[in-house]
Amino acid sequence: MGAINLGQASPCLEAFASGRAAAKSIFETIDRVTIDGHDLRSLNIQWLRSLIGIVEQEPVLFATTIAENIRYGRPGVSIEEVIQASKEANAYNFIMDLPQNFDTLVGEGGGQMSGGQKQRIAIARALVRNPKILLLDMATSALDNESEAVVQEALDKARIGRTTITIAHRLSTICNADVIKIDDDVKEMTESAPVARILKYNQPEWPYMLTGSLAAGINGSVNPIYALLFSQIIGGFAFAKSGELLTRRLRKIGFQAMLRQEIGWFDDPNNSPGALTTRLATDASMVQGATGSQIGMIVNSLTNIGASFIIAYYFSWKLSLVVTCFLPLIGLSGVIQAKMLTGFANEDKKAMEVAGQVSSEAMANIRTVAGLAKEKQFVALYEQQLDAPYKAAKKKANIYAICFAFAQCVIFMAYAASFRYGGYLVHFEGLHYVVVFRVITALVISGTALGRASSFTPDYAKAKIAAAQFFKLLDRVPKISSSQEGRRWDNFNGRIEFKNCRFTYPSRPNIQVLRGLEVEVSPGQTLAFVGSSGCGKSTSVQLLERFYDPDQGQVLIDGHPSHEINVPFLRSQIGIVSQEPVLFDCTIAENIQYGANSQSITLEEVIEASKKAYLHDFVISLPDGYETQVGAQGSQLSRGQKQRIAIARAIIRNPKILLLDEATSALDTESEKTVQAALDEARCGRTCIVIAHRLSTIQNADIIAVMSQGIVIENGTHEELMTKKGAYHKLVTTGAPIS
Repeated sequence: MGAINLGQASPCLEAFASGRAAAKSIFETIDRVTIDGHDLRSLNIQWLRSLIGIVEQEPVLFATTIAENIRYGRPGVSIEEVIQASKEANAYNFIMDLPQNFDTLVGEGGGQMSGGQKQRIAIARALVRNPKILLLDMATSALDNESEAVVQEALDKARIGRTTITIAHRLSTICNADVIKIDDDVKEMTESAPVARILKYNQPEWPYMLTGSLAAGINGSVNPIYALLFSQIIGGFAFAKSGELLTRRLRKIGFQAMLRQEIGWFDDPNNSPGALTTRLATDASMVQGATGSQIGMIVNSLTNIGASFIIAYYFSWKLSLVVTCFLPLIGLSGVIQAKMLTGFANEDKKAMEVAGQVSSEAMANIRTVAGLAKEKQFVALYEQQLDAPYKAAKKKANIYAICFAFAQCVIFMAYAASFRYGGYLVHFEGLHYVVVFRVITALVISGTALGRASSFTPDYAKAKIAAAQFFKLLDRVPKISSSQEGRRWDNFNGRIEFKNCRFTYPSRPNIQVLRGLEVEVSPGQTLAFVGSSGCGKSTSVQLLERFYDPDQGQVLIDGHPSHEINVPFLRSQIGIVSQEPVLFDCTIAENIQYGANSQSITLEEVIEASKKAYLHDFVISLPDGYETQVGAQGSQLSRGQKQRIAIARAIIRNPKILLLDEATSALDTESEKTVQAALDEARCGRTCIVIAHRLSTIQNADIIAVMSQGIVIENGTHEELMTKKGAYHKLVTTGAPIS
């Protein structure tokens, strides 16, 4: 045990070293920043943030209405101010085109809105608070040319009289700035800070640290004592292990079942990320209430009861019969608990899922929450969701106390009745007094065992509810299955045809997004979708990936209807670079390897793919190269760097179909040219579908399909469409929106 603890202490030395290095940069930052001559540390943080309006690089919306999202910018604003802000952000027109206007729900993370629509709502949210400081982090990156020009003009007006900090790649965004700072992204090594200074900042908490140190010392002595008691806990450990293994197994198969569901299932607010993670965290562990150590306790109690009955009835069946009459009352208290607490457990579960959804959304978007200074509002909302479980817990405590008191009372009643009747048997039937004590003791012990078993009824009630929810999830058959069923073929060419496709999102059944989409592209050709935000461009791509199936019409791939094709086979033929690149919390190399269909991807293949994406030079300039951790959702990298990793991830799988959804929207002018050249090279021999706002991205496409309100209103090459002088010509020459 001593050797084990010595080994456990050694990783802490590394933590001290890491902490000292991190503290050095933190202290330098704490000493580097003033506003109006005041040290930033001396300012009230809520007051400071109330003076700042921010539009982030990747706009974050909350799962409520458009109006409420804009109101997050400043409490108490009128609807007139909301409307004015939306007009200044060029969002008013598209909002009024929606059936519910400003009362339209944006969905989890704004998932029901296009990228451009989300960005404009975020801009309106910043403008409505009339801030003294305006922070613009790539504020127009997701907008088309026409919207960008109007919004940039609005932002230029909004800058008057305000301090504005702009982060941008496009020179047009910053050419009017008073000061331009060029950041060369150098990630530099720092010295270690002294431990004494770190502890100095922890000085106010010395009572806690002293108490914690004493507790840690006591805890350290537990292991030697544990060595003496080890043999006595083996039995309990076996049951605990079985319960934990069950929990792990349930979480695994539950997670598998969630990933097996179709995308439309996740659009349901009841299946938000917060609710699902709460289910995995709590439901799986609650199922242990019907297994694990409880089984050991129940078996122990039943054996106790059985042996006691045999002994008691052997010596005096009459006295045993009297005492036995009281045992059902003890069991009855357990049954009452189980019935009443089952209902409470169901209510608790729903309330905790909603609370989990609130906390998950707030923490996932903490930068936006902090930037809007809305921490208190989310805490209040979280506390409001916890109010129902709190009240239910008080009711449960009362019920449990009454049932427990009743069970204890029955034991004393059993003592009183059995000793009175036992005295009668001693006096009138000559029963030996030793037998009386033997019978009563045996049966009362069995009653105690029965009460001990019934004490697990609350856990049992929760276990039944949790298990029912898990089984409901496991038994659900997804509408779009990722099983091994469906067609496969060897010579996958990549011919794509949309035949009269009509589609409505399950979460918005009253809004038809596609209204008869008709377009096709031959193998090796490039099809470009253009049109205003919300016209159905991204939806068309999602039908091709079989995230959804069309309500009417068909999507044909190489002549096969998409709903007949094996889903994993289809998606393995598709490489995608999305508008907002998503990276996983691992290394750059691992993120690129995720794109491959094979598990045996070498570093050489990763490097080759990154070179094609013009990523390699940047990666090798990092201290850890391809082993650099990208952070949660790629937070340690700029958006342009994340985009290039996403492009390399798409290239490495060597797909037959390449989907580019605004693949270069976040890049600066120089990077855009090089990455566009890489994408042009990657398109060779592949069917490619491009969604873009910039004309430079789509002019060389074989087919340009102009979309409006869910249909293709004209298509052809750039030259053909310019000759027609229709909607495309209007878009190119004037930048006017497509109608």
